[in-house]
Order: sequence, then C-alpha cells, then structure tokens
Amino acid sequence: MASLTGSFRGDAALTAPGSDTASLEVAAGCLPRQFTDHLGGVWRRALNPIEDAATDATPVYMGISATGTLAVLKVCPLTDAASRLSHAEVDAALKELMDLGFHDSLVQYLSYCYVPPRFVVLVTQYVPGGTLREMKARYGCKLPLTVVRRNVASMLRGLAHLHGLGLVHGRLCPENVMVGVEGRCRLKGMLLGAAPLVMHHESYYVSPEVAAGGAKTAASDIYAMGLLLLTMLADSHPWQWSATAMPDRSRKELDSLLADSAVFREALRDGLVEPVPPPADVEDTLRAVLEACLCFAPEERSTASEIVFSCNL
Repeated sequence: MASLTGSFRGDAALTAPGSDTASLEVAAGCLPRQFTDHLGGVWRRALNPIEDAATDATPVYMGISATGTLAVLKVCPLTDAASRLSHAEVDAALKELMDLGFHDSLVQYLSYCYVPPRFVVLVTQYVPGGTLREMKARYGCKLPLTVVRRNVASMLRGLAHLHGLGLVHGRLCPENVMVGVEGRCRLKGMLLGAAPLVMHHESYYVSPEVAAGGAKTAASDIYAMGLLLLTMLADSHPWQWSATAMPDRSRKELDSLLADSAVFREALRDGLVEPVPPPADVEDTLRAVLEACLCFAPEERSTASEIVFSCNL
C-alpha cells in the first residue's frame, strides 16, 4: 500500500522521467493497486486506464474507496522541481487544489496520494458522461447549437468562479471538460500552484501571449474558452494556416504541427496559424461570445462574468 514517507529534498530517484517513459512504467505495473490518501482514506484502482494515455502525461484510472465511493485517480509523475521541495511545500501546493471545494461547473478534487518515489495520485469527483472530446467523437464532430450554448454557459460560470477567487485554470482543452449525464459541463485539470510540480500535457488551446512566453492569466483562459467554442462549432480543431504561411501548406502539415506543443507555439508566435472562422450559421449569441473571447490583445477580452451577463447565458 502506498504511503507518505521520507522527504522530497535531495532524493535523486524523485527526478521525473519523460512523460512517455512514465506512462510506460505505470502501464507496465509499477503503480500499486491500492493507495492511502492524505486524509487516511484507502483507494483501489481499476486494472485498465479509462483515458488514452496519448492525450496526457499518464493514464487515468477509475477508483473505489473502502466505503464504496467511486472516483477518478489521475496519476502524475513528479518533476525535478518537486524533488527539491519538502513534503510540507508540496502539500501546500496540493492543498490549494483541495481547498477549491464544490462548484456546479468544476470537477471537485477529493484527496491525493503519494506513491514513492516519484508519483502523486490526484483523486477527483467521477463525472460519468465523459470528456468533451469523447462527446464529439461519439455523437458527431459538430454539436447541436443548443448543446453548445449550454456547455458554454457552464464553462464560463466555472471560469467566473475561479477568476473570482483570483485563480487561473491555465489548461482548458476538450480533455479537461467533463460532460455530466444531466448535460452540465464541468471543468477539470486545473493545477494552480501545483503545475510546476507535476508533469502534465500542454495543448494547442493557448493564447498568443502565452505562446510568446507570457504568464497564464484569466484573459488567456478566456481566449482558450473561445477556442473551445470553435471546436464545438467546427468539424475539427480550431486552427488554420494564416495568410502569412505559404499558400500550399496542407491539412496534414497542420495536424503534425498541432501534435508538437513547442513547434505549434513557435508557429503561433510567428503568425503562421490563426483561429478558424465560425460557421456561417452560428447564432448571434455564440458569435458574440467568440468576439468577446478571441481578441488578440488580452486587455480587450471580456471577463467570464461579463460574457455570462452580456450574452444572457
């Protein structure tokens, strides 16, 4: 059974490997079946992951507690930065996630477990509807406008709650949006102060200023929200080649670009890619949301609360 032992400081074995290596080690059986979390609760994971490891740093498992509660167990390899910290310092960053509490539009963090020497398992609320990406794959690439409007309202309320607390999500993408069976979306994947301590996937749902090396902010969350909306309205991803790019650049080249976060960000910095235009049949309310989110200058973007109010969502 995994338990909290020792200190992070000075332990060379805690240096996290590359994400592909970490995924293979976990899949190969290096991860125990049973964990004890920081509250003393015991969790047992399923044998097989529930998400494709290719979309994130490590697999995600269903888990069940000793009392029968179902939850999701997200396995995160620790980074080199974490290896230089004490348990108390890492605990402080993880406690910030636990202190988010409950909100209708957020997936709740329940607890966390250390798996020596180099993993932490984040235990989160189970939302049975699957991710937004899975929903698009299951029911067709373009979602009905009524569904899109409801999803956007839920996500914006989640962002408004986080931003009202002075927090930034920083990792909006279809894999980090859960769709509940009641139709309400919930945001997940926010790491806050723990982001430098655990290995995680960086997506192409990123604002121009973040691609240029700027800090993630509430305004960059809003830009990512606009990209998510484009994804729900379009047949594929939210980017296209810009007029600056060579006119004969292909869709296959764009797909390859999007698969490499560092190369994509360089292309965005150089103005080679731009958001796709919204479909001609998009309703006025959703068009207004896009215009409020996708301003190039961060200071010109509306806040989540302003968009909810002005668009009557």
